[in-house]
Amino acid sequence: MKINLNHNLNSNNAINPLGTDNNKGGKTVLNFANSNIGKNGVTNTVEQKKEAARKQAMKLMSDAFEGEQKADGMMDSQRDRFKELQNEYGNLKKQLKDLKEKGLPEEATDDDVKAYNESLKEYTLQADAALTEMRSIDQSLRSTKIERLKTDPIGDAFDEAENIMEAAREEIIGSLTSDAKEYIDEKQKKKPKRSKKRKKNSKKGSKRQRKREKNRKNSPKPSSNQQTI
Repeated sequence: MKINLNHNLNSNNAINPLGTDNNKGGKTVLNFANSNIGKNGVTNTVEQKKEAARKQAMKLMSDAFEGEQKADGMMDSQRDRFKELQNEYGNLKKQLKDLKEKGLPEEATDDDVKAYNESLKEYTLQADAALTEMRSIDQSLRSTKIERLKTDPIGDAFDEAENIMEAAREEIIGSLTSDAKEYIDEKQKKKPKRSKKRKKNSKKGSKRQRKREKNRKNSPKPSSNQQTI
């Protein structure tokens, strides 16, 4: 399974979250040259968030894989033990069969009979114990298989990792969008001040112009009899 956790968080929408087009004519051009957007501080923060999300996602995947490998290892150990018990049980049954077929000689003493019966009993107990453990292991393996079919830890971890990366991407875009809006708001706040200053200067200029016109009207006109020097 190939897992892509390196989401592209440096898309155009992340760098230019307001969706303005800086390349095509007739569109609004936003100049962030004097803002903190795209500078090392913000870039480092974005990279840190990306790295933290990536590590969290990879930890989830790693834990899921380790859990599955551990479960596989336990089942393999049970299978190995089952094979050992099979061999042990087979040997015990063979010894019991041989012992019964051989039987006791006619000249066997009471002690021989006692030892013979104890051997039969011991072999039978060992064979029964091996068979009981084999049945327990078989039941455990079957139950584990059924339970593991009901869940998908790797798939769940993959989905959760995708959600982590997507949440990080949205957080970064939101942060950059907020920074961009703050920068634009600051620019917009400065524009009215400059407009008022220009309007004030315009009013002063109009007042001086009216004053000059008034002075010109009130100044005495030279008479036709006056000689020009």
